[in-house]
Amino acid sequence: MGNLKIFVSLGLMLAAGHLLDAGNQTKGTEMDSGYITNADEIQRVSQWVAGLGDTGTDKIGVESSRQGWGNLGMSKSVIGEPLSMAGKKYEWGLGTHADGEIVIHSNFPIKTFRAWVGIDHNKVTADIHLAEVVFSVWANGKQLAESRPMNIRSAPEKLEACLGGVSDFVLKNKTRTVINYGHADWAEAEVVAQDGKVFKLGVPGTETAVPLLPVSFQYGGMTADAWFRKWGIVKTQIDSPEFITHKYVTTDRDTGLECTFELQQYKKFPAVIWNLGFKNIGTKNTLVLEQVKTLDYRNISKPKILYRSRGAFHYENEPLDANSSGEAFREDFLLVKNDLEKTAEVVFGGVGGRSSVDWMPYFNLAGSDGGVLFGIGWTGQWQTKVSTNGDIVHFQSGMEFIHTVLHPGESIRQPATLMIRWVGNDPIRGHNLLRRFMTDEIMPHYDGKPLQAPITYGAWGGMPVEEHLKRIKLIKEQRLPYDYYWIDAGWYGPDEAVDPDPFKSKWPIYVGIWKHNKVNYPQGLKPVSDAAHQAGMKFLLWFEPERAVCGTPITEEHPDWFLGKRQKGENLLLNLGNHEAWKWCTELVAGKIKEYGIDCYRQDFNFSPLFYWQENDTPDRVGITEIRHITGLYAFWDELRKRNPNLLIDNCASGGRRLDFEMMRRSIPLWSSDMQCFLKHTTERNQQQVYGLSLWIPQFSFGTHINHQGDTYHFRSTMAGGIVAHLFADQTIPIDQKYPFQWLRDRMAEYHRAKVYFSGDFYPLLSQSESFQDWSAYQFDRPDTGGGLLEFFRKKDSPFSKFEVPMHGLDPAADYELEDVDLKQKNTFRGSDLMTRGITVELPERRSSRLIFYQKKTVR
Repeated sequence: MGNLKIFVSLGLMLAAGHLLDAGNQTKGTEMDSGYITNADEIQRVSQWVAGLGDTGTDKIGVESSRQGWGNLGMSKSVIGEPLSMAGKKYEWGLGTHADGEIVIHSNFPIKTFRAWVGIDHNKVTADIHLAEVVFSVWANGKQLAESRPMNIRSAPEKLEACLGGVSDFVLKNKTRTVINYGHADWAEAEVVAQDGKVFKLGVPGTETAVPLLPVSFQYGGMTADAWFRKWGIVKTQIDSPEFITHKYVTTDRDTGLECTFELQQYKKFPAVIWNLGFKNIGTKNTLVLEQVKTLDYRNISKPKILYRSRGAFHYENEPLDANSSGEAFREDFLLVKNDLEKTAEVVFGGVGGRSSVDWMPYFNLAGSDGGVLFGIGWTGQWQTKVSTNGDIVHFQSGMEFIHTVLHPGESIRQPATLMIRWVGNDPIRGHNLLRRFMTDEIMPHYDGKPLQAPITYGAWGGMPVEEHLKRIKLIKEQRLPYDYYWIDAGWYGPDEAVDPDPFKSKWPIYVGIWKHNKVNYPQGLKPVSDAAHQAGMKFLLWFEPERAVCGTPITEEHPDWFLGKRQKGENLLLNLGNHEAWKWCTELVAGKIKEYGIDCYRQDFNFSPLFYWQENDTPDRVGITEIRHITGLYAFWDELRKRNPNLLIDNCASGGRRLDFEMMRRSIPLWSSDMQCFLKHTTERNQQQVYGLSLWIPQFSFGTHINHQGDTYHFRSTMAGGIVAHLFADQTIPIDQKYPFQWLRDRMAEYHRAKVYFSGDFYPLLSQSESFQDWSAYQFDRPDTGGGLLEFFRKKDSPFSKFEVPMHGLDPAADYELEDVDLKQKNTFRGSDLMTRGITVELPERRSSRLIFYQKKTVR
């Protein structure tokens, strides 16, 4: 372990560059030095916030563009040279390539547009006379001006168009022959405002159209910026210890629509969160509100690398059973890297109305001098589009489906947006700022301390109470340090015998019958929770209140509370937008928490709600049912936590399918992938999933199974902020006194020592890989304590026995003691050596692991 010789296994370490690309060698900098606030990051956010909502400042720029070749030039031609036509050079304007369109956006009404147009005269076009181009100006779908056909020999033409007070117009250039070398110039392009002011296009500041607020929508056919400018924005500000709240309110006195944009600017972090809401304060229905983008933001960046991650697998139509290998989940939480220089547009979002199905609702843009990271706070159907225009990256995100009027007195909220600005040359800086921000500002706190995921014992709810009591007694006798005793699905329903095999049980069809099965639990669940408490554990119980099977009593008694096809055996959706349904659900669960002595309320959600929402909408109210359900869900959980301040909420949703930051405000995912339901799932996928989720969320857990008893490699592969360690989870697995209890005690002790580091910074030491021939390696670092954890896994098919890896986030002037718990060795090294030369790790056997703790000692 003490060997510091440089050794890199050829083939294993081929990728190099950013930490998210591979385990590269980087120098320690202040950016890696922990909870140190970077003043530049904070200042950039402050400057950006200061410019919001200023309707007194006229702004104009390029909204979007597309062209046949190259990128749009600002005061330069498409090949990057000064604009030139017929031997004359022009100081400013737009250089593009046919066929193309340039959309110009302003926050003020425009009277006139004018420009000199023609084919750029440069070293390429001078000798090749191919393209003949027609230039035109359009607004509101109508052509307002058009040039004659022009080629390289044509003299420039002054093109002028009367725009009549619009704030958006389009410049088009189209070839009449071939597009080759159609270098089209709009030289000395300028607009004249209604008040006579003249604005140049193609000069610094017009690279992109900056909206008044980082949102957009159409209201009655009017753009948000035009609407804001027409009615004005009233700004207020409230200071608090953690953040400054900026509120921007616009009121349409004609139609009664009131828009509130509220932004929280955090003092400790280069982060803001904003919310957009609408209310009808009038006496009639509003006009149609549509195309609402709660994130509409442009960033100038070069290069432009977008990092995002797959979400949880959408498997509703996939045949899965107890013998499944779990390979259907092989892409869960895989990191995806898009080079926006090569891919001009990326569109992604949730699927079926759950926020992290297929894609995680977080993404990070990296440039040469930092970047910007976003999170979408919406537990419904969201969609994001990231597009490029030269060096401009345009982010647009919001509810995928919204087209609605608001009734008098009605108000709606929209998805929240989180933005973090980071500086430096490594995107992991942005991810670690997100992890710290989530820990300090988003996730629940208990007794003034950030949430720490527990180690839990997961048991099948279909077992009789006697079986649970046996397992609790065994846990106590064997001194196994579990934090929670967990009863999952199957404890409810009619009073009848339950199949001991969870995969054969009828538990899914009894959802909606929220009373304990008296055959298995004659006195309810309280005897189990009492026994767990006496054994030093807390009690966790599974529910799924948003779903009910048609034909269960509650669906017959209150059919108006449920959405969906009224056919016996079909799944129905409890409409949390219905106040009576919401009240029933809240009182039901709150009552069970008290009756059963529940410390952790586990809420599952095993189907997609989008279709149910859409079926309930009318053409002029698209999106309303979704909005009401999601806001009802938040209010439901907020009420539970208000009544039970120490209540932990476990957010499941078929394992990791609702991981947006609004859910993280209220809960923790203790079962982050349903892959772990299957006893034969592939261990290496656990490593892949821990890596993938750690980029975005600091606290979560996965599950391990009894069929891996004595398997240290498997146990460690599952370790994250928390862990679900099954022992004898159901009656199909008899209690075996020959189980290696000492091994499990050792693993759990190891985990309890390690878990404090999972809330720290995360550094991938190797790239995330689906291949079983690679290694997995990552580091968790706590700069505030000077300690950390290194984990290494040689996968089952890997031919590589050792490699060298640099560490990250250390103090180069300090000494660090490294403790290898497998070799039982301790060695001390200087931080600078660990971050530059690295450590050599050797694993002679395939499917093996290494765990190393480290602690900062002295500063030299």
